[in-house]
Amino acid sequence: MKFLKLVHISLLAFLPFFASAQESEPEFYKYGFPQDEIYIDINKATKESKKVTKLKLVNIDLSLNYNKLGRFRGLKVLKLQNNKIDSLPNKLFRNYGMKYFFSSGNKLKNLSSAVSNFGGLEVLKLQKTELDSFPSSMSSLRFLSTLEIQSNIADTFKLNGVIPGLISLENLLFYNVRLYNFPNDFSKNKKLKEAYFINCRISRIDTGSSSIYSCEKLELLILENNMIKDISIDILQLKNLKMLSFKNNKIKVLPEYLSRLKNLEKLDLRGNPIPRHQVAVLRILMPKCRIDY
Repeated sequence: MKFLKLVHISLLAFLPFFASAQESEPEFYKYGFPQDEIYIDINKATKESKKVTKLKLVNIDLSLNYNKLGRFRGLKVLKLQNNKIDSLPNKLFRNYGMKYFFSSGNKLKNLSSAVSNFGGLEVLKLQKTELDSFPSSMSSLRFLSTLEIQSNIADTFKLNGVIPGLISLENLLFYNVRLYNFPNDFSKNKKLKEAYFINCRISRIDTGSSSIYSCEKLELLILENNMIKDISIDILQLKNLKMLSFKNNKIKVLPEYLSRLKNLEKLDLRGNPIPRHQVAVLRILMPKCRIDY
């Protein structure tokens, strides 16, 4: 009994640390077994390549060890940051069981068409890249629920029809990405709940049966720091919308039909040349919605 008590006390002492670790980097605990080692040394990981499921390489120069990334066949979580590489070895994409892939500070110039081999991928996050497009093969990632690309420095970025194939997509974020055009086929994205398009040089949003306005489960839509001039009545299709932001655009007329978005809790209109009296009218029509102006 004394032994059992000691074990119980030891576990209680350990739990707060384990919980805080999970909160700080949840991806390493969500995917695979929580007790799996998180490898942070490329040389150690290479020696134990068959055991590696979680790899985190931060501020490690991989320019001379580029091909080592292709040696891990059981990877589920891969986090790369500031590794002085501009591409990824094709052998890396043999990991069908990869669930989470993150890269930041690596000037990736292209994403191999072999990314389609990440058949089980659920999260893809790319930051500080130099991509000019997604490979069209990426549309086959049917389990991808989160897609983020931030601070991409290419002059334009093409989606190549990728979005319609991502049928499990729930969270979509483009931040500081110069989109060639706004995606216009969301007809198969029935699960999309959150969409961010911030500083993407968007001037208009396509309307119609397959536009982003057709995503009925959408609860949050952020379209900040763009060049949008008007708000289409098609936005009324977003009946579950709770948060809507057109902050820092070029909207001059605020349509009263926005008041028909009954579930809207917050509307951000700051940084638009909208007459003050139009905002006042909408505030009267939407007493339960916070309108920032």
